[in-house]
Formats: sequence, C-alpha cells, structure tokens
Amino acid sequence: MRAVIFDLDGTLQRLRMDWDRLRADLVALFGRYGQPELEGPLLEAVDRNIRLLIDKGMTPGQAQRIRLRADTLMDRAELDSFPKVRTFAGVPRLLAGLRERRIATAVFSRACRKYVDLSLARMGHRFDAVLGRDDVVRPKPDPEGVLLLLVKLRCAPKDCAVVGDHPFDILSGKRAGAATAGVLTGAGTRDTLTAAGADAIFEKAGPAMLKWVDAN
Repeated sequence: MRAVIFDLDGTLQRLRMDWDRLRADLVALFGRYGQPELEGPLLEAVDRNIRLLIDKGMTPGQAQRIRLRADTLMDRAELDSFPKVRTFAGVPRLLAGLRERRIATAVFSRACRKYVDLSLARMGHRFDAVLGRDDVVRPKPDPEGVLLLLVKLRCAPKDCAVVGDHPFDILSGKRAGAATAGVLTGAGTRDTLTAAGADAIFEKAGPAMLKWVDAN
C-alpha cells in the first residue's frame, strides 16, 4: 500500500458539534421560503431544498444566495465546535507508523476546509494532500474527492486505502476502487460499515491498523 486517505471527524478526532442547533438554523432559513423540512444528512438536504426552490420558480441566482447562507451556517457551526474536538489517542502513533513506512497520508472531509486545516494543524502531522467539502463539487459518498486525492498522491486505487467512521466514507472509497476500512468511533456501526462494503473494521484508528496496511 502506498497511500491512506482518512476521514476526519469520528475517525481521527472526536467531534463535538451542536447538530440540533445547526439543523434548527437551517430549518428556519428554508422555512422562510416555504421549505421547512430538512430530513437526512444535511449536505444532501440542503441540495434537495435548493432544487425544490428552483422547481417552484425561484431563479438560480436567488437560490444560490440561499445556498451561500446555508453554507455560512454550516461553516460557523463547525468552527464553533473546533475548540471542543480532540484527536483520538491512538492516531499520532498510527500516523507516525505510516510515515516510517513512507506511506502517503491524506484527509478527505465533508467539513469546510478552514475547519479541516485548523484541525490538522493542531494534530501536528504533515498530510500529503487535503480536501474539504469546499474543494469538491460532489461530497462523499461520491468518489470525486478520493479520485482527486489519488491524482495528487500519484497513486493507483489498488495501492490506496480509505479509512472512515461513516458508510459514506466506505462507499466513496469502494466507488473509487480503493481498499476500505471502517472504525467504530463515530457515526457507523459494524453492521452499517459492513453493509457499505468495508474490507476491514477496527475499534478505532490506531497502531493496530498498521498490520492491515502492511498486509495490503
């Protein structure tokens, strides 16, 4: 294996987001335009509501301004949570082990890039490539970000692994042709990660993963 692409929240660090407040703020925003419902993952819910507003006759320019307000709300919630997040205990040793093996490391997150950069700067590990949701047109579970990172890393899918806590992480890796590993420190369960196609599942991101990396 030549490269490992990590998710961030729930994988490398523990997230402390006020999801209820963010969802309520987004519901209030779209409620002003007759779209009070916001079901499912937030990025997809925002996209769905924007499309519905256009279908109801709103101009693309007006819809884009609402999208920008929604993006601002999501960015603010993530940045507000930053002082509370903490790197998982085993992560520094895992990253050090990958560096010793000269295996490239990257991060692909659905969070905004500023929040991602702040998190990685505090982590203290130099990643070879990084993408946040601002850097892609289609976030996970679409493979776009993984494929972009593979180009940046000059790595073939068969020589890369994608590691994450959510089924979306696993799906993005599988759709890009990479190996995948799930961790049980975030949104996913053993059942949901297995159903998404994870090749391996670990209790957490830590040194125990290095044997799997070596074997692949």
